[in-house]
Amino acid sequence: MGDINRDGLKHNEVLCAIEDVISRESINSIQLTEKNCVVTVKEKNQRDRLITVGIKIRDRSVNFVEIDKQLTNVTIKDLPYELSDSFVTTQMSQFGQVVQGSIRRGVIKDTSIENGTRYLQLKNCVPILPNKISFGKHEIRLFADNNRTSCKFCNGTDHPSFKCRDKPQQLRKCYNCHQPGHISKDCLEEVVCNYCLLAGHIKRDCEKYQDDKTRREMGEYADEIIEGRRGQSQSFDESITPCDTGIEDTYVIPKSKTLILGASNGKRLGNFSPDVINASVSGASFENIDELLNHALSVMDDTDASVEKVVICLGTNDITRNRSDPDEVNVNATSAVNCVKSRFPSAKIGLCTIIPRKGKGQSILKLNDTTQSVNNFLAKLCKKDSSVSLIDTFNIFCQNGNAVRPLYDINDPSGVHISDKGVDKYIVELSSFFGNTHVVEAIVHTPALRKRNLSSNTTPSSTEKQGKHHKSI
Repeated sequence: MGDINRDGLKHNEVLCAIEDVISRESINSIQLTEKNCVVTVKEKNQRDRLITVGIKIRDRSVNFVEIDKQLTNVTIKDLPYELSDSFVTTQMSQFGQVVQGSIRRGVIKDTSIENGTRYLQLKNCVPILPNKISFGKHEIRLFADNNRTSCKFCNGTDHPSFKCRDKPQQLRKCYNCHQPGHISKDCLEEVVCNYCLLAGHIKRDCEKYQDDKTRREMGEYADEIIEGRRGQSQSFDESITPCDTGIEDTYVIPKSKTLILGASNGKRLGNFSPDVINASVSGASFENIDELLNHALSVMDDTDASVEKVVICLGTNDITRNRSDPDEVNVNATSAVNCVKSRFPSAKIGLCTIIPRKGKGQSILKLNDTTQSVNNFLAKLCKKDSSVSLIDTFNIFCQNGNAVRPLYDINDPSGVHISDKGVDKYIVELSSFFGNTHVVEAIVHTPALRKRNLSSNTTPSSTEKQGKHHKSI
């Protein structure tokens, strides 16, 4: 039996090649199967000659083997170049008798550069060869013909693993939320950091990643550096002192606090005022308002301080989970407001409208339609309750029916998270509810109005020139 490329091969072509080795009269039959050529001869010595000499077809040498003692062709992958053929022969002897002189090294086509593959033949091979074995510290893969290699999915030997019907379908994972079933372009979930696997930020903004990076770069001084950075951040609020009005011992630090209860966009607002406690948690929604309230109380520095105002900026995650059911979001929003009122009966509540999503497509349009419907309900809810004020953030992020792209994070494919410029706009909108615009204007990244400061060295304006001209006359 010989292993021949069957494409277009004719019996006469095989017969002519065999006649170069043995006579036509000694041949009983020539059978061309799907993968092999089976030749039956009359005498044993003629069979041995075919096995020893082989034939040549289409400039290719073809070897014959005895069917009763068929050889197993083995392909070895991932072998280091440095391992000798004798070492490979010794290791493979545990699976059968290695045919002398059969081992050869694979090369890249049309070159003499090796590709890390070895080929050899085994006699009396074990029924099943393992898919992976270790040659010392090197793990290598084995592939064999004659049904000697088992499928890694079903353990069958009549097919390779890549053709197995039981092979699990490998679904592509979304680069945004790392969940299967969709790609980042169609993702509607919050972004998930691929370093710490927490929602609400990307790897570049990951605190754990920054700390680990500092430890790698700074070595033994890393912990002191990290502690110093955090100390500077925590001391920001303490560095804000009352303005000097010229009246001593009459200034009283207010004991009232304002809470911000939000999700990932709420976290992006940061801690911009000593009297504002940002208790936002990535992934939060109207449904888990109790957890947010408990978190807010746990992070309050002064537990004796009264909560004067509470800002609720939630709803984006609720829209994602109930994109076709705005009524469910309305119920959860009402429940959240009532929960805040019961926890802080004397507090003024600011209810932010839900901002739109940036992007195109039917799914985004559907989400934004649901957002509009819920925002209309929130406006009615605020009109009915004098203790709840509407903070219209939707119209800041939406102009002429489209999301304002510069206000959104360009690195967020979900179209949910706001940029630094968006944070500035959001804080300015909250300032009217806080009733403290001076603090807000001091921390925004992009001032609403850039004033030109003139010095004695600057070029005078046209008005100034005219004034000087009249003066000289």
